[in-house]
Amino acid sequence: MPIYLAALGPKSLDLAARLADGLLVADFATIPFLEQLVPEMKTRIECNGRDPDAFHFYVRTGISVTDDSAAALRYRKTLMALLAPLPGMSRQIVHPDYDVAGIMNDIDAAMRTTETLEAGGNFIDLRSRADFQAARDAIPDGLIENVSYIGTADAIRAKLGRLQEIGVTHVFLSAPERPEADLFTQQIQALT
Repeated sequence: MPIYLAALGPKSLDLAARLADGLLVADFATIPFLEQLVPEMKTRIECNGRDPDAFHFYVRTGISVTDDSAAALRYRKTLMALLAPLPGMSRQIVHPDYDVAGIMNDIDAAMRTTETLEAGGNFIDLRSRADFQAARDAIPDGLIENVSYIGTADAIRAKLGRLQEIGVTHVFLSAPERPEADLFTQQIQALT
């Protein structure tokens, strides 16, 4: 049975290169991050005497095929506000045009993530204490567009093509806001 590791810390990447069949990259990974990660992992895998072409790279993409991206981007900002400030989760958000550390600090302050976790809180506590609007406001539109796959099928296919060029082998199709079977079918058909 294949084993895929869903962690991006240095020790985890070493472990994946030695033993795993693939790597699962969480939501919000930027192209610059993946451009660095994939070749680095292939080198690590090769150094461990393994075939880098047999290793799989899975990336969560938050795909949403739509002609009106505003609502989908707002939803993605909410997800980023919840997930990115968690320990280690912003590691894959690397972009030369943005002060990612500053943005993450602003999100953390609005969401009260560090404060809540240090007090032993959980996701329910995070949601009840957070200022979601302030957190969304802290996320530049250009950054969320960069880490999201939202728009027309043609635009998304182009972004997916870039992932394939980098060496990503698989992507996840996340549930639409209204998880109805026909919406899944429409999105898959639009992208294939």
